[in-house]
Amino acid sequence: MSVAREKAPSLSKRRKGLELLEKLEHRTLFAAAPVSVNFQPTAAPAVSGFLVDGGLVYGNRGNGQTYGWTVSHTTSAFDRNKIADQRLDTHVAVRAGARWELAVPNGQYQVKVTVGDSGAASTNNIWLEGSTWAIKSVSLAAGKFLTQTQTLQVNDGRLTVGVGSAANLATRIDSIEIVPVVPPTTPTTTPPTTPPTTPPTVPPTVPPTVPPTVPPTVPPTVPISISGLMLVNATTDSDIGLVVADQTIEVASTGINLHAVTGGPVGSVQFLIDGLTAKVETSAPYAIGGDAAPDFLAWNAPLGTHLVKAVAYTGAEASGEIAATYEVSLTFVAPPPIVPPTVPPTVPPTVPPTVPPTVPPTVPPVVAAHSLDLIDAATETKIVTLADGAVIDMNVVGTRLNLEAVTTFVGGSIQFLVDSTPMVTVDTSPYTLGGYTAGDYLDWKPASGAHVYKAVLYSATGAGGTVLAETTINVTVYDVGDVVPPPTTPPTTPPTVPPTVPPTVPPTVPPTVPPTVPPTVPPPPPPPTALVKINFQPASAPTVGGYLVDSGQVYGSRNGLSYGWNATHTDVVIDRNKNNDQKLDTHVAMKKGAAWELAVPNGVYTVKVGVGDSNQASRDNVWVEGNWLFNYVDLPANQFASRTVTVTVADGKLSIQNGSAAAGITRIDFVEVYQGALTTQPFATSISWQAAAPSPVKRAEAVGSLVGGKLYVMSGFDGTVLPGSTNFWVAIPRCDVYDPATNTWTRIADMPEVFTHSTGVVVGTTIWFVGGYLGNHPGSGTTHVWKYDTIANTWSQGPDLPEARGAGAAVLIGNTIYYTAGMEATRTANKHETWALDLDNTSAGWVAKAPILTGRNHVGAIAFDGKLWAVGGQIAQEEDTIGLSAMEYYDPATDTWVAKASIPVPRSHLTAGVFIYQGRICFAGGDPGHDDPKTEVFAYNPVTDSWSIMGYLPLPRSTMVAGALPDGRIVVSTGNGPGATAQTWIGTPV
Repeated sequence: MSVAREKAPSLSKRRKGLELLEKLEHRTLFAAAPVSVNFQPTAAPAVSGFLVDGGLVYGNRGNGQTYGWTVSHTTSAFDRNKIADQRLDTHVAVRAGARWELAVPNGQYQVKVTVGDSGAASTNNIWLEGSTWAIKSVSLAAGKFLTQTQTLQVNDGRLTVGVGSAANLATRIDSIEIVPVVPPTTPTTTPPTTPPTTPPTVPPTVPPTVPPTVPPTVPPTVPISISGLMLVNATTDSDIGLVVADQTIEVASTGINLHAVTGGPVGSVQFLIDGLTAKVETSAPYAIGGDAAPDFLAWNAPLGTHLVKAVAYTGAEASGEIAATYEVSLTFVAPPPIVPPTVPPTVPPTVPPTVPPTVPPTVPPVVAAHSLDLIDAATETKIVTLADGAVIDMNVVGTRLNLEAVTTFVGGSIQFLVDSTPMVTVDTSPYTLGGYTAGDYLDWKPASGAHVYKAVLYSATGAGGTVLAETTINVTVYDVGDVVPPPTTPPTTPPTVPPTVPPTVPPTVPPTVPPTVPPTVPPPPPPPTALVKINFQPASAPTVGGYLVDSGQVYGSRNGLSYGWNATHTDVVIDRNKNNDQKLDTHVAMKKGAAWELAVPNGVYTVKVGVGDSNQASRDNVWVEGNWLFNYVDLPANQFASRTVTVTVADGKLSIQNGSAAAGITRIDFVEVYQGALTTQPFATSISWQAAAPSPVKRAEAVGSLVGGKLYVMSGFDGTVLPGSTNFWVAIPRCDVYDPATNTWTRIADMPEVFTHSTGVVVGTTIWFVGGYLGNHPGSGTTHVWKYDTIANTWSQGPDLPEARGAGAAVLIGNTIYYTAGMEATRTANKHETWALDLDNTSAGWVAKAPILTGRNHVGAIAFDGKLWAVGGQIAQEEDTIGLSAMEYYDPATDTWVAKASIPVPRSHLTAGVFIYQGRICFAGGDPGHDDPKTEVFAYNPVTDSWSIMGYLPLPRSTMVAGALPDGRIVVSTGNGPGATAQTWIGTPV
């Protein structure tokens, strides 16, 4: 449920009535000479040779020129005083939808635009004359700038600079330089002198020269058209041929693309696959896979038979009128395997016996030998040649990296794979994973964790021909802020065991008697098939059935085993008496440098560790035998997590540590130790659903969250409309909570102010709602923040946002709430701003953070591994909606956003439907566009940066309230079907 976006008027529409005045002005307001304008505060020092634009509304500036903005920008003109070049140190931060114009005679001009901000990062989008994309969503770091030059035609007396659909204040324009390509002429100066002397000869000479110059300037008579789709080889950037209906196309490893063959003044082309938007292109060559002129990018075409449609619009970004369409059914197939032809068994018999010995030397194990070099992309220099088992520590080498395959073979291609997934195929040297352009190694940041990097050298381009050589290395990558794991065994321990034990004790005995255990209390190990479960709790607290007790004592013999801490923790073992599950209600708050050990025989073990605090937030960092199990995972109060890992013990002690974490932030609840390797279960590919008690009222666009195993479903549109309207949906204040244990709903306190489109952020037992749309549809965005106390059943207000927002995303990380994206009060502009509220210092209010990469609304969000993950969303509203598949995360530690693997298909309306299941980020249903709910339940694996479908809903839904229950089941309720619904389902992933 969202509101329609107002269509942007054409550039000339608002100028009616001013044309005569402008024709008169043109003679004096613009000379046939270059004009340069610097965007800066009026009071700032001027730049030599540049006129000043201080953000004033369009008008005669009194300097011989008429120029300015459609809305005032005087408050967003800045002089940073950061660098010496005043032209780059000043800028105007452009407001959403605003345009800058300069009065000029009609004609052709060369326009040079410079963007960037000397003091902050910027994301810049520049349009010239509403149809030429000069700068396309270019992100620049602070102190970085970009200059682009375009040649264009002005036909309406004003040269116009716009920012398209860019977010408010995201584009920072520094200067503009305008040069007439052909100086304006004044052909009317000679005729007055001619008629008196040669009246008969004037008519024949004038008409042929003047009128013929006018007709060619009538391109509007050329209709906009799409005559076909051209198949392109994305490697050679050459046309293969027009596609035909029902054609089968091999998705070659060299890469393909399709571009629309257009005619007339096309504003933009929208590509759809099976009715879903795949791409919107606003500049030729209008390619479905995108392009970086003159380079066609490789398009990952979906395999199978699909209806591919191209729609031409008169305006940019799929705006204006639909002028032409073209659609065709195509089948995309994977290329046949190339391995069999490389080893034909029939070749040797056909070659004389003396030939084979001469062949091997030409097949290059030696000639094609290659290595993988880690490159510093900031300095364009080699850091090191990576060896198997290498460690890449970005705390040391930085994050601006690249990976180059170095080979002596000339020609062919190299394909890079990460964890067996093909990433890119490069046909020319230097062969880089991150890209290389004109002497510049492009930035590439490796994903953290353990990975396998592989480079395969082929004899032909596009990963074709014969495999000549392969290089495979195992690497471990540590991101900025990560710490190198502590050693799992003291270096002096292993050498002391062999000299003293072997003469008298069989080789299998020493591992059962670790050197640090007193000789008088040898630790009896558990039987090979035994299961050891230990709960961390005070000695006096009630015990948990099947679990031994660890009350924080130093390592020693107890309960028939030997286990304990490297330093006493009896003073930080706690029973909260807040949660009915005693295993979760108790914990040890690990001290700095803490280590817990359990004596076991050497071998392979499966270890499960639970963390969290029933009364306070925790930030859990856990290592098990050198394996990083929890990487500073932020959990709110009464929220818990457990993870399992398979480890090998070689020193007689299974060790659990907290690395370099601060004292007290890691709250360990329990540990379970199984002998043998973990039997890995494949992740769910289906969900078995059961109908549960329906919501007492129908709802779409409800808000809420899961707290303490109960699903809170609040407000929403109940399916009725305001009298006299067709789509002004009624929002209700009613709130209810569903208890899966009893399969019952209970009505709770109504909202004091009715709102929708707000993410529920769980802080202990309270749900915070940040921003939202107020009242009935279409409600305006709001600055309000509301809190619902699930224990007291009461509402209260929190600190207002700096600006009105709705349909954005909010999460809790540590004890700070982060909010990003959404739309402003009028619901017309997609926003990028990110703000943070420290709950330990709410009086400081919301503090600005790095803006999200992709401004959007109706976005899903979740906190995972200490980061804010923004999932999907959309651009615009209602029928103008363009669904997004973007996945990005924000890291508070570095105040940066990182783009990750996109959802396979666009999805929006996910506000309350995102949840964590088995370490994956999941969402149920959603909408690819407008009022088109779907059934897929998608899951994202952060380790592999990949998506999968874990199941399907019983019926299509979007705007659901969903969550993962403590017992591993999934609960979903209400949503748009389309139309408000009341169904509740509980699913078991299988």
